[in-house]
Amino acid sequence: MGITPMMEFFDVHYGKKYAPNTRETVRRQTIHQFVDAGIVITNPDLTSRPTNSPKAVYQIVPGLLELLRIHGTSEWEKGLETWLASTETLKAKYAHEREMKRIPIHVAPGKTITLSPGGQNILIEKIVKHFCEIFTGGGKLVYIGDTDQKWAYFDEPC
Repeated sequence: MGITPMMEFFDVHYGKKYAPNTRETVRRQTIHQFVDAGIVITNPDLTSRPTNSPKAVYQIVPGLLELLRIHGTSEWEKGLETWLASTETLKAKYAHEREMKRIPIHVAPGKTITLSPGGQNILIEKIVKHFCEIFTGGGKLVYIGDTDQKWAYFDEPC
C-alpha cells in the first residue's frame, strides 16, 4: 500500500485526516520508523524504486503478519517469543548504531574509553588527542566525564 491509500485508511478507520501535501511528512515521520524497526518493507514488488517515489509501496513483513494473525490465541506467546528471538528490535538496532558512533579516546597506556557522540565530547576528544600532546608533555590524564557516564575515566592513584 502506498502513503496516499494509507492516509485515506487513517481517515476512514481512525478519523485522522491528513492534507494531501503531507504525504512525505507521513512517510518520514511514521512509516520510516516501521521500516527501521523491521516490521515493514519498502517496495517489495520493485526494490529499485526510490523510497520517495510517488509509486512507493510498503508491506508488513510476512512473518510478522503471520504472527499478528494469531494474536489473541493460545499460540500468541510462543509466536511472539519466536519472532522476537529472530528479529533485531528497534531498540537494539538504535543501541548498536549509537555504539558505532561513540568516540574512542586513548586515556592511558593500554586503556581506551569511548564517549557518547556529539556535544562537548567531540571537543574533549580533540583536547586529549591534540592539545594535551602538544601542551602538556608528560602530563597525565586524571578525569573525563560524559553525559552517559559522569566518571567515564578517573585515574584513582592520582
